[in-house]
Amino acid sequence: MKKLIISLDDAHDRRQHIKEQFESNNISYDFFDAVRATEIDTVAERLSIPIANTRLGKNEIACFLSHASIWQLAVDNNYPYVCIFEDDVYLGENSEYYLNNILELKPADTHILKLEVYNKVIKVDGNFKSFKVGDREIVKLATKHTGCAGYMITLETARILLDIVRGYEKLIPVDHIVFGDFLHDYEANIYQIMPAICIQSQHYKHAKPMISYLESERIDRYGVPTNNKRFVSKMVREGKRIIKQPKNAIEKINLRLKGIRELKLTFR
Repeated sequence: MKKLIISLDDAHDRRQHIKEQFESNNISYDFFDAVRATEIDTVAERLSIPIANTRLGKNEIACFLSHASIWQLAVDNNYPYVCIFEDDVYLGENSEYYLNNILELKPADTHILKLEVYNKVIKVDGNFKSFKVGDREIVKLATKHTGCAGYMITLETARILLDIVRGYEKLIPVDHIVFGDFLHDYEANIYQIMPAICIQSQHYKHAKPMISYLESERIDRYGVPTNNKRFVSKMVREGKRIIKQPKNAIEKINLRLKGIRELKLTFR
């Protein structure tokens, strides 16, 4: 099975980081040259994905199109499965075993197997009987769990995702489609391995500093809060937290009635 790492061809530090992560764990991989911000119009036209109406920055669109390009690659080459990673991931313990045996470990009806941790708490389908794989567990996601730094998709899923994104009037971040809209609107079978076997550098406390063009665009769009704004925001959040406590308690009861459980997700 192909394991593709999205990375700009001149991102030497990031490529060296991936080389260390994957080769030290005896995991085969290939780099997939990421779409550049200067190429988004050409690539979008080739993929028939509308990008004119969006709040995403050019680098965010390029990231989106990089993932979509791999989906198209899977379709064009009839790959039954493909693992997709971004070039700032860190791999966990025994990742060699899981990534080299992933096809035997996944549930038969899998659309996507999510390998990374993004949210610290996830909501899973309580009606699905989780099962052990090695020293980890496979659960079924019931609600959105964003992040596209590490996941496996099937050929069928690649086709569906391409059809979905071609129909969007206003483009949104790729992970919100893959692990949000696809999950809910298409009743997709998206599974999560836990503890997760990979994590993005921005969420990993032992990570080396890496430049993120996406983060700079998000800052440009939303701004960086000043100290005063941070204080006010903190107070507002605390007030909302107190107000929401009864609502959250009711929501948890409703989730249980729907057979949905909350679990803490870690990286190991």
